[in-house]
Amino acid sequence: MILIHHFAYHGTFNGQQFDMHRASVQVVYNYLLIIGKAGVVAFVLIGAYFLSDKKFNFNRPVNLMIQTIFYSFVIYYVVITWFPNYIEPIKNVDMWLPFPLPSNYWFVISYIVMLFLMPILNMILNNFTQQKLLLIISFLFLIWNVFAIVGNIFPGKIDNINFTNYTESNYFCELYLIAGYIRRYNPNWSNSLFITGISFIISAILPILLIISLNNKNMYNVLTQNMAVLNNPFSLFMGVTLFVMFKNINIGRISIINYIANSMFGVYLIHDNSFVRIILWKHLINSQQYIQNWQSYLLMGLYYSFLVFIICILIDCLKRIIFNKALNYVSNKLSYRFNKLTKII
Repeated sequence: MILIHHFAYHGTFNGQQFDMHRASVQVVYNYLLIIGKAGVVAFVLIGAYFLSDKKFNFNRPVNLMIQTIFYSFVIYYVVITWFPNYIEPIKNVDMWLPFPLPSNYWFVISYIVMLFLMPILNMILNNFTQQKLLLIISFLFLIWNVFAIVGNIFPGKIDNINFTNYTESNYFCELYLIAGYIRRYNPNWSNSLFITGISFIISAILPILLIISLNNKNMYNVLTQNMAVLNNPFSLFMGVTLFVMFKNINIGRISIINYIANSMFGVYLIHDNSFVRIILWKHLINSQQYIQNWQSYLLMGLYYSFLVFIICILIDCLKRIIFNKALNYVSNKLSYRFNKLTKII
């Protein structure tokens, strides 16, 4: 879901301006934007669901940082060596400041902030009643999923710039509380495969109807500006219903799925690297040539997204075989130092 979102968002087809001759393709384009953000929501919910019952340990954020630093530097030097015509070399000062990474990953920073706030979020989950927790989640939904979007649609008010103080890190905390609520209270609606399945189908159909209804010259800017944002309510609804639906499907323990699942973070770090995505979506894959009709655009999006997905899994599995022992050693050493330091303090 995230990959096909990047096929649309970073691709050579510019879906930001309304074109009546490409109206059907633009419907698919905007729908793929929503799907990708729903994938991010589901990804965060999966992690938060299990973390909400655990104690904080520096090993998790440190491990994410080590993996990110590894991929960021390795990819940069591979690209600058093999594809020098596609990117400009980075000056040393720019590589190390303000943070020692050649490329930036917004998702990693937001997720690590959520991990550091995990003790506070778990304290809220453990000490608030079900009704209070539900009320807090409802208020956060109104502020960051409704008011923030309305503020984008009607930006004319004085001092209206981000008046809700929305950030991706804030939003991940909202998702954490949602996952923790489901984990702790296991509401009846989340236990029925039929209800969650129907809810997911509705969540998948509603955005299509919205996009089709707004797919005209007067409303298109409003549509595109609010479909690509992470906190649009349709992506939240789809991500949550997708998560709870699969929560009710028991497929048992399948070792190959568990093995591949460990590479999902690596898939993101590889394909959405700042340098890789330029080469991948602007040079190797030209989405502009598949806009004759919406069917070819969608099929090619699915095909290339799946192909990139498989290739990135293979690369990450190779990295795990060759480098993980050394990376885990560094991660464990640093985590031990940080954990020991907190005990001293």
